[in-house]
Amino acid sequence: MAIMDTAASAIAPPSVLTQNESLAADSIRSLGEFDGLQYFVAKSAESSGYCLAQYETAEQTSSIGCGAGAIGSIVELYVAPNPVVALTQDGHTMAPDEQGEWVKLTGNLWKHAG
Repeated sequence: MAIMDTAASAIAPPSVLTQNESLAADSIRSLGEFDGLQYFVAKSAESSGYCLAQYETAEQTSSIGCGAGAIGSIVELYVAPNPVVALTQDGHTMAPDEQGEWVKLTGNLWKHAG
């Protein structure tokens, strides 16, 4: 995943993420902020996969999902009442499913619009 080869972002990850034992803290990169939620990607500290972290700024809470998908979607994360988001491999396009369309937020982050 190309974003992992970039320098750490100017947006410092919240301490709740840097102190999480599931994440390799020095690998955390910002994917951006959308609708009051910050998204981060990190290497998994427990496997060869990647993790998607969602941080809710107002509540100061986080949710993390990890996966090792080699092709396509690596991990999908759903935290009600927010929409499902997916972390994908570089260049992967999320196809519509029975619940509706996916909207690309950044290079590797998609939001379910259904």
